[in-house]
Amino acid sequence: MKALALAVFFGGDHLVWADGAGLLGSKEAKEWAAAAGRLSLRGWCLASLCQLAADLAELRNMHAARAARAAGPAGAEAKAPSREALALRWASASAAAGQAVVSAGLAGLVPLPPRTIGLFGVATSVVQLYALLPALPVAKGGKAA
Repeated sequence: MKALALAVFFGGDHLVWADGAGLLGSKEAKEWAAAAGRLSLRGWCLASLCQLAADLAELRNMHAARAARAAGPAGAEAKAPSREALALRWASASAAAGQAVVSAGLAGLVPLPPRTIGLFGVATSVVQLYALLPALPVAKGGKAA
């Protein structure tokens, strides 16, 4: 579903780009590009919601593994995810939620003022930048420096 939604997003976005670049000359083609732009934003929203659902399911699994590991000897075999892995998954889920809000606002599915959409866009970008940061180096004692 996510792949299909992204295909709709990219296809519609390319038509909007072609119109903006002046490659579409007829009025009918421009109308198609405008309709494709609206459909493109809906595809972006759906893809973001699919990613959010996948991230939340993975977070649930990660927390269950941590709980099983903490439960004692029976869960000792379970590989518990690190705090860094959990933080990155939370960042991914937050970014997907932010993208869903931005795309829904731009598509007109949710009545949001432009400044609110911009705030969500900036916050989403900051979260995505956090996810790109390299891991902290580990000191000899086993703790991050």
